[in-house]
Amino acid sequence: MKTEEIVSFIRTFKNSYQARLDEKTLKIYSSSISYFLRYQDSPISTIMPKDIRNWMVHLETKGYQPATIARELFAIKLLFQFCVEEKICVKNPAHSFKPPKIPDNIPYYLDKFQVQKLRNLTEENIMERSIIELLYSSGVRISELVKIQLEDIDWELRTIHIRSGKRKKGRIVVYTAVCAEYLRSYVDNRKDGLPYLYINSYSTNALHARTIQVWFQGYSQLVDFHVSPHVLRHTFAAHLAEKGMPLIGIQTLLGHVDPRQTETYARLYHHARKEIYDVLM
Repeated sequence: MKTEEIVSFIRTFKNSYQARLDEKTLKIYSSSISYFLRYQDSPISTIMPKDIRNWMVHLETKGYQPATIARELFAIKLLFQFCVEEKICVKNPAHSFKPPKIPDNIPYYLDKFQVQKLRNLTEENIMERSIIELLYSSGVRISELVKIQLEDIDWELRTIHIRSGKRKKGRIVVYTAVCAEYLRSYVDNRKDGLPYLYINSYSTNALHARTIQVWFQGYSQLVDFHVSPHVLRHTFAAHLAEKGMPLIGIQTLLGHVDPRQTETYARLYHHARKEIYDVLM
C-alpha cells in the first residue's frame, strides 16, 4: 500500500474505534497495523494467510522475540476484524493464526537497570508510574490490581488487602515507601468519587486490564526489551530472591497454591540466587 493510502486507512480505523478504545491504546494498535501495512505490497482486501505467514517470518528474521510477535499478531487480528465489519474483507485471514509459543524456561524477568529505565519512561505520568511501582513492589496480578478499591489500602502500614485473588484466595500484600508516594500523589489529584484505586480515562469506572496491557506493549517498543505486568511479577519474585527472602515467603506474597506455579517459581528462585552469587563471588 502507498503511504497516503495507509494514512487514510489508519484515520478511518481510529475514527471507528475511538469510542471503544482509549487514546493511548488506539495509538499503539495503529502503530502496529501501520507497520504491517507498510510491509505489504497489495491492497488489504487481497491479503491472504500466506502474506501474514511471510510477515511473521519477517519479524522472526529481524530478531523479534516470540512475545513481541504474539503482540503484533494480536493487532493484525484486530485489523482484519475491523475489515470484516466494514466489508473491506469477506473473511479474516488472520483468524486461524496462533501466537508463537514462548519457551518454558526460567521465567523472564528484568534486571534493576531495566526496571529503572521503565520508571524513567513513565515518570511524567503519575498514574502509569504508580502502576509500575505497585506491580513491581507488590507482585500483584493485573487482574487483582484493577479490582483494588481505596478501602483495601492501609496507608499507615503500606499494605493492600487483595480480596478476591486467583482461585478466590485473598491475601495481604505490601508495597514500598516509593510506591506509597506515587500512589498518594495519584489518589490525591483525583476529582471523582469512585471507590476504585485506578479508574478509566472517562472517570466512569475501574481501569480495564486490557488498557494496561496495551500500555505495556507500547513500553516494550520504547525501551527496546519485552515488559508486561506479568514480567514485573516475575521481577518482584526474582529480586526478593536475590535479597535473600525464603522461597516460601515469596510464594505467600504471590498467593501461590498451584504446585505447577510453585515449581516454576522455584526454578526462578534458584536461578536468581545463583545470579547474585556469581556477582558476589
